[in-house]
Amino acid sequence: MTSSECGGRAPASILIVGDAVSALMTGVFCRRMYTETSTSIRIVITDTEELADGPVSVRPDFKDFLDYIALPEHQFVASTAAAFKLANVYTGWPAQGHYFFHTFGSYGLPMGAVPFHLAVNRLRDSGAATGPFHEYSLSAGAAMVDRFAHPLEDTRSVFSTLSYGLHFNVKKFCHLLESQCVDAGVDILRERSVGVSVSEDGVSIRAVQLANQHCEADLFIDCSKQRFLCAKLETSRKQPPISWQGTMPFNLQRSVTVKKRPRSYACDAIVAKKFGVEFLQADREFMRITRYSNTQAVDSEYEANIAPEGEWPRVEQRLVNSDFRAAQSWLGNCIAIGPAAIEISSPIVSAVDLTWAGLRPLKLCSPVVSNSESVQKAYSDKLSYLYDSVKDYAALVYDLVEPRDGVPWRKACEFNYTPAMLRLLQLYDSRGRAPTQEKGLFGAEEVLSLLMGLGRFPHSVDVLTQQVSIEQVQQHVQQIRAAVSVAVQKLPHHEDYLRRFLAKS
Repeated sequence: MTSSECGGRAPASILIVGDAVSALMTGVFCRRMYTETSTSIRIVITDTEELADGPVSVRPDFKDFLDYIALPEHQFVASTAAAFKLANVYTGWPAQGHYFFHTFGSYGLPMGAVPFHLAVNRLRDSGAATGPFHEYSLSAGAAMVDRFAHPLEDTRSVFSTLSYGLHFNVKKFCHLLESQCVDAGVDILRERSVGVSVSEDGVSIRAVQLANQHCEADLFIDCSKQRFLCAKLETSRKQPPISWQGTMPFNLQRSVTVKKRPRSYACDAIVAKKFGVEFLQADREFMRITRYSNTQAVDSEYEANIAPEGEWPRVEQRLVNSDFRAAQSWLGNCIAIGPAAIEISSPIVSAVDLTWAGLRPLKLCSPVVSNSESVQKAYSDKLSYLYDSVKDYAALVYDLVEPRDGVPWRKACEFNYTPAMLRLLQLYDSRGRAPTQEKGLFGAEEVLSLLMGLGRFPHSVDVLTQQVSIEQVQQHVQQIRAAVSVAVQKLPHHEDYLRRFLAKS
């Protein structure tokens, strides 16, 4: 739907204020969206310190952003020291000594109308050994031995089940975006702080005041952690953000980035600790270690040397004031994107993912300047549902750690799920199914595989699976495991594939 079809016109000017990554992504996106108009775009980057090298991980959806801004994947991989991500490996879930490779791809193949996870549950219920659920995923098998290839389009092939995200260097990513902005005529300024004035009726932003200039615009986009624009407008309109404080366990974060090659490019590690969670991620040059904890759970291990032996760079520490989402992501002439719209203390989704999640729906209806409340509400409702699904998923991951002795952070919150997640969990627990409902950032299949892999199984066997003999189920499951094992060995090693991919490109 175009601006005119929404009842408005393309904005004559857009002012984007915020953190470098989100603001530059938004600038490139808006320039692409308004490529055939005379819309002027200006970015004010508020984190003025030199952005540090370090890796960030993104989900498969991020490739749609690259497609939208017409940036070929091979150019992106070459420019940002990127590698391909297949999985997260959860260590210490659901209990000490356990681990699970959770992937973006599918697990197994259905038996006709019987979903594969229900076939495995039928076999498990019969008392037969099923093995770890990740043994039925080609993506997981490849991640375990650091192998990779792009998925095939032929759905008859097991290699079509591969699905991948990316690791890349966030500083190089920003340089790449900045060069695209400059080439496209987007102005970029840097200011540590900005002043904001609202209209007399308090329903819209009037102007942003920089050190040496006064900036007006038709459309304002806030991408700042400080929420310079949103906070001002929310106060004026009495629409504060929705706080998740008390429903998420962590309020402390500590991280370090070191120049060190990872043992595996293909997965990130999420490790349950007594103090909380340790998260390890890497691109082709750097590794970042992040620890999440709670003031009630900090111990000597949390405070210990976070860097690998022999390396001791500066450690970044911060207090997470509150996990939240904007009550309404689009207010008047201001849209909240990325860190201005949501903060979540979890390793399962990055700021880059959340920025793209906020930008993506704008493709369907280019932002207009008619102050159409229906357009604003439709966008805000969609983002509220999506952000709530992120919070639910993050909470579910933490909830699946057994509340054993030695995990005091489990007592630091109450996992209050939304009605949508409660419906999914109730149907899954009773029958192993997922209800038909709007897709959040994480699809139902991804949630079901997480539950199966981390040890939360349905309470009963679905009636559909009882129509198939246990011998047929066992044969099907064994064939899938064998096919995955053979297919993994046919994949090239990740580093070799990267080298050939970049040379060929």
